[in-house]
Amino acid sequence: MTVALALLAGLAVFTALIAWQGVATVAETFGLAGWNPLWLPLVYCIPLVLSAQSWRCFFAPRPSFGAAVHAMWIGLAVNWMLPVAQIGGEFVRARIVAARGVPGRDAYASVIVDKTSQAVTQLVYAVIGLALLVTLHVGDSTVIGIAAFLVLLGCGVVAFYRMQQVGLFGFVVRLGSRLVGRFDWSRAAQGAGNVDEAVRHVYARRADFWEGIAWRLLARIVAASEVWLAFQFLGHPIDVVDAIVIESLGQSVRGAAFIVPGALGVQEGGYMLLAAAIGIGPELGLALSLCKRVRELVVGIPGLLAWKLWEAQHLMKARARTGQRT
Repeated sequence: MTVALALLAGLAVFTALIAWQGVATVAETFGLAGWNPLWLPLVYCIPLVLSAQSWRCFFAPRPSFGAAVHAMWIGLAVNWMLPVAQIGGEFVRARIVAARGVPGRDAYASVIVDKTSQAVTQLVYAVIGLALLVTLHVGDSTVIGIAAFLVLLGCGVVAFYRMQQVGLFGFVVRLGSRLVGRFDWSRAAQGAGNVDEAVRHVYARRADFWEGIAWRLLARIVAASEVWLAFQFLGHPIDVVDAIVIESLGQSVRGAAFIVPGALGVQEGGYMLLAAAIGIGPELGLALSLCKRVRELVVGIPGLLAWKLWEAQHLMKARARTGQRT
């Protein structure tokens, strides 16, 4: 129910932003790009494979590069296209690599640590973006507001890490047993304890963890090329500094709105505010967001189809194994 309400709220904000800018103005601005936004999915392939390499660092032994990219693609598609609060895709990719022979506890531990990696690198990248924003001599109130937002984000990252150290999955199971006590939670508690232990083992491999952080940060920096290229398509070229400011801070806003499916409306508002802050114009910020939505559709819809195909193949293999045993 909460996610459904968030979706409706996001859709209302999205519609209001377009109405505020004017449908004709938005269509004209976005129309300047023509069919060029269809090139953005190719550009996004680079951050995607870098993110997959980052995730691989949280396994011992590591799965194949191809398997990680395949699972990462499907996981992103689920998060982008379905109302799963930006976490459903993480468990889908854990399920995929677990079906390839990775122990289940290690697969699920890897996505939890990877989520931490995403949060840490997003915070670092946002601080870089804020520092660059200061060099653009924007208003002090804008800088202070963003800085306060990043402090809150940093507190959330620390809290998330601390919860993992004390047993995140165990806490969830204990909470569930208190809320719905009529079920037998003993098996779930054992599984949760195993995953929590596996999470701590990943963090204990400090070299692998920091390697994963480095790959993920590189993926985020490279992703700014999508913003730079989108503005070229829109007929309003920007420099690399502007692209990094918009991408780093815009993605922070999107990440904070994880409860809203696809950050609908929130992403658009964030890019509009950032574009206005650096003197580009809110209508171009909205057009940028629409370009990114095109990329999500082009990458995400085939990703969902690939997921359904994988599930069908996995089901057939499971049935075949069952038939052989009988």
